[in-house]
Amino acid sequence: MIAKEYIVFELASAVYYADAKDVYEIISADLVGEKYGVSEDVVGAIVRAGTILPVVSLRNCLSIVAETVAAKQVIVIESGEFGRVGFLVDDVKGVAKLEDDDIVEIPDVVVNNMMSYASGVVREDGKAILIVDLAAVLKGRANPNDALNIDEE
Repeated sequence: MIAKEYIVFELASAVYYADAKDVYEIISADLVGEKYGVSEDVVGAIVRAGTILPVVSLRNCLSIVAETVAAKQVIVIESGEFGRVGFLVDDVKGVAKLEDDDIVEIPDVVVNNMMSYASGVVREDGKAILIVDLAAVLKGRANPNDALNIDEE
């Protein structure tokens, strides 16, 4: 079996995984601009190679409430639907290699906002760690680029 790579990241002190295949880059969270309406999930923008990319709060999308916001890094993915989009996370811990046997499917009876974006669960040190499908988080949402309200001339 061939191991797949997953990005290991934190949100509100909890650890999550995301498939690394769609990840374009991971950068520090030096946001420019502020959100301009349309979607409360869009918290700002980053400029990469002369292109302005929306940054979406993964914490907001997954309905994670925490007293403090310690977001430090942005995971930029290549979304077929919206192009490149950044996800604001608290911290990126590294990369993990997992075999298919390491991943457990989520039972259909477990349904909540966060589980609808999970592609599986990994058991590690007696804890269940969700694998978040970052592209699925964007599906059914307003185009994050529209929230930036950038006039292109």
